[in-house]
Amino acid sequence: MVFRHFSKGHKELHRMYQCFMEMGFSDVNNYYANADHLEGKSLKKKLNSIIARHQSLSYREVWNALKLLDASDVDNPKASSGIVEIYSLRVVPKSLAGKPEGWNREHLWPRSYGLKDGPSLTDLHNIRPADVNVNSSRGNKYYGECDVYSTKCLKPANKEAALDTETDKDRWAPPKQHRGDIARALMYMAVCYGFRQPDGGPALHLSDSPKSSTSEMGLLSTLLKWNEIDPPSREEKLRNERVCKFYQHNRNPFVDHPEYASLIWEERSSLRLPRSHEIHNKRQFKTRKHEQPILS
Repeated sequence: MVFRHFSKGHKELHRMYQCFMEMGFSDVNNYYANADHLEGKSLKKKLNSIIARHQSLSYREVWNALKLLDASDVDNPKASSGIVEIYSLRVVPKSLAGKPEGWNREHLWPRSYGLKDGPSLTDLHNIRPADVNVNSSRGNKYYGECDVYSTKCLKPANKEAALDTETDKDRWAPPKQHRGDIARALMYMAVCYGFRQPDGGPALHLSDSPKSSTSEMGLLSTLLKWNEIDPPSREEKLRNERVCKFYQHNRNPFVDHPEYASLIWEERSSLRLPRSHEIHNKRQFKTRKHEQPILS
């Protein structure tokens, strides 16, 4: 692992090393203490200062990390022999990593949308196991649901993808039980690398007019909706904890605080959502019950 210096100061170091132990509720609150009462760009900048300083893995090290983070047995991941593919929901052997008939490393925020050789390319918050063929079908399409009146919408998105996936020429919709997870992963990327990348890569942004040439990923309004209707599950929270504890020593703020999303982006989205602090106070972010992965 390589340690990347994004910021300085004892407070940042203390915040990072909190991840070496299981964090209780009070510890997580302390991690984000300086972000209280902020909104918009001020909140985005503060979260960036909290999470941007982290350890970076080599691209080769990502394979073994995924075998633990996305193991089919979330309570005993090291002993588990399988991983869960993000788009097919199938459990496949860890031993098929990188093989044509197996699974590979899917960048939720595509490489062509501004990821360079460095921390953004190997960031575990942004990488999931995916079936090789399904990953190829997705390519670098941005996330979104087919237009209601579209005659060119493919459901499922690939014959090996989950039944509730869909795609057209430009958009890709993952299984419903992972739509919130993916939205929060992209939000993390837009904050962690939203101002600069340490290797000189472009700042990443979310937009309702995504373009790879300007490193703008989307669809922002769809991601905000997915974040609202598909709140963090126990599995997603465990994954966030393990990325922090075992590998990068930083957290995804949107898994810990889904309400941050609309506090940062709702004014820029074409979809007007309720104020996130109102949603949070009404306890509308509830842990969902996942369907069981399909065994193969």
